[in-house]
Amino acid sequence: MTSCLAPELVGAQRPRILAVPPEARSSQAAEEAIELAAESGLILDDWQQFALRTGLAEDHRGLYAAFEVCAIVARQNGKGGIFEARELFGLFLAGEPLIIHSAHRFDTSLEAFLRMLVLIESNPDLDRRIKRVSRSHGEEGFETRTGQRLRYKTRTGSGGRGFSGRVVILDEGMYLPEGTMSALMPTMSAQFNPQLWYGASAVDQNEHEHGKTLTRVRNRALAGNDPSLAYMEWSPDVTMEQVEKGEVDLSDIALALEANPAAGIRIPIEQIKRERRSMTRRSYAVERLSIGDWPNVAEEGPQVIDPDVWAKCVDASSAPTDPVAFGVSMTEDRSRTVIAVAGRRPDGRFHGEIVDDGPGSAWALPRLLELIAKWDPCAIVIDKADAAATLAVDLADDDVEPELLTVGQFVLACGGFYDDVTGDRFRFRGDELLTAAVGSAAKRRLGGAWAWDRTAPGFQAPLIAVTAARHGVVVHGKPVAAPPAPRSATPEANFPTSETADLARAGF
Repeated sequence: MTSCLAPELVGAQRPRILAVPPEARSSQAAEEAIELAAESGLILDDWQQFALRTGLAEDHRGLYAAFEVCAIVARQNGKGGIFEARELFGLFLAGEPLIIHSAHRFDTSLEAFLRMLVLIESNPDLDRRIKRVSRSHGEEGFETRTGQRLRYKTRTGSGGRGFSGRVVILDEGMYLPEGTMSALMPTMSAQFNPQLWYGASAVDQNEHEHGKTLTRVRNRALAGNDPSLAYMEWSPDVTMEQVEKGEVDLSDIALALEANPAAGIRIPIEQIKRERRSMTRRSYAVERLSIGDWPNVAEEGPQVIDPDVWAKCVDASSAPTDPVAFGVSMTEDRSRTVIAVAGRRPDGRFHGEIVDDGPGSAWALPRLLELIAKWDPCAIVIDKADAAATLAVDLADDDVEPELLTVGQFVLACGGFYDDVTGDRFRFRGDELLTAAVGSAAKRRLGGAWAWDRTAPGFQAPLIAVTAARHGVVVHGKPVAAPPAPRSATPEANFPTSETADLARAGF
């Protein structure tokens, strides 16, 4: 696209901060993506092409050199065009089976879907390859005749459930909850040649509650110690502290050119000047100049369970053998209840997963009784300090006596679960609810030992329920030499697979 201004008044086409995987080498994939976008009427600016070439670079194996690709750029510059070109490539050329495009707001997700609809319908060759277009509220997306899917989802407080695909686009990354990432990473690790793309403007910790997630990505780029991260940030070399002290002339158009590659192309210089006159110094610095007020996350310690260790526990085909035990946990305000199952596998490892989670508690008793009648578990286990302990009275009325763990027993259960995970003796199917809880878990010190801290940020009930269920198997179950005969011809009729359960909970 040609600028109507002199070349010196066009935004910087290369980012000030750039981190590229050391193995990255140019690939035909990026050129094909750029060409396909142009055939659909999406003519990419030079900086957008650069971002695609950086993100789609390959390593010596011909796989993507970058697992994570992040672009930080001020609003309205056109990062959506980068995503659209990447999605067209994945859907029609790369044969990627599932691409998820997520945003913080529904209207942002919907707008991305509508733009893609125009691009596809503008290209008859692509339009003919579409089998189905879903326009239902919250279910927007495309499916090709060869089975590739592109789905648009809005992120919610439920963590990362429903966002697992081979390629995941996380728009509005400054609003990205940490639980989403904890849930997402292990599920993507099981994919072949996956990619995770972030798009965002700068983080303002006064406005962006979840800005620590993107800050950690940025910190890895600045440290230069992540060989699978491609990071691009268009911003001036100015800090928020300098802005607030009045040490920076924000009206200097050179600052805006560094932060806005589309300045003088799709963003008129006069519009930028008008924004400076009408916005506060802080708002203008963050929104137009990409000068972030990045939170300090350096003091935070490592997660209780290392994400890489947890990722190795994923086994999509994992299943428990008899006997099984069920664990139950409920949030302190009784707004949500989780039922988990655990059992041993034929190889001696433990298996755990979430069977059900739902709002409130009224549904839990009938569901538990249904599971008990079907599976004849060796134990129903609830921590005595858990809000779910009140279910014991109702279960007793139905001649079911759950085990209520004392403080000491819960400490043993937590330590046993931790030892199994870190000792390669635990497997799960990739359940994102459980992963999110593990990612936000914290220790509550009890003398010389510890237990899971119920007050830790995030939704801890899934972890507590699985921990309790595993303890029930340890105490009351006995290993079997081989799994029993299948109870049903279809696994879904017993326990849903992780993918089925996750999609069902996410409303897919």
